[in-house]
Amino acid sequence: MFKEVFTNFSIFVHAIRACSVNAILAVTFIRNNLLKHDEMIIMPNIFIPDKYDNTRQLDHLIILPQGLYLIETKHWKGHIVLGMTKDNCGTKFSFLHKLLDSSKEETLVFNKEDSGLIAKNYGNPISQVAQSAGILSDYIKEKLDWTGWINALVFFNYEGDQTVHDWSTDRKVTRITSQTEFDQFFRNEVTTKNRKYNATKINEIKVIIENANYID
Repeated sequence: MFKEVFTNFSIFVHAIRACSVNAILAVTFIRNNLLKHDEMIIMPNIFIPDKYDNTRQLDHLIILPQGLYLIETKHWKGHIVLGMTKDNCGTKFSFLHKLLDSSKEETLVFNKEDSGLIAKNYGNPISQVAQSAGILSDYIKEKLDWTGWINALVFFNYEGDQTVHDWSTDRKVTRITSQTEFDQFFRNEVTTKNRKYNATKINEIKVIIENANYID
């Protein structure tokens, strides 16, 4: 039986829209002779088991000849403070020193709604996608002769009132804050990075991941 892939209508809409945009990007690459039709695979909302046999949900995976790109998509509105800790909240946010759980990085989103100013803690999407990349990498290596790595990205894709304040010290995970930036990132990957996988290998990886979405 195929797993349920969407938990609510909002997630469904954002996922479909993201896939449509990514598909347009793929068509652009193909028309410009940067990729062949079977050299860009876009996989939304996939499920991968970890070593403890727990299921991990992943927002999007893009497979290119240049590598694998795991994308954590955040549709957040307002001012996003990424990487806030007890140590960097400063004098103006000193009251948060007692409210934050520890020195680990967290994300606070401030937004003005009809009821007033709203502040929410969303944890750490950078750490989240990095952990997911590790789980996906281990799964592929278990199933396939593969020695590569996963490129991890966080994509803040709200179009409108969104400002990202990046305080994080992590520089391994790429942060993208607009569709234009997203398109430019992948254009740069396709045009400047060396190819690692042919179409056959890309399909092998795709099939391995597709099989993880089914329960015996």
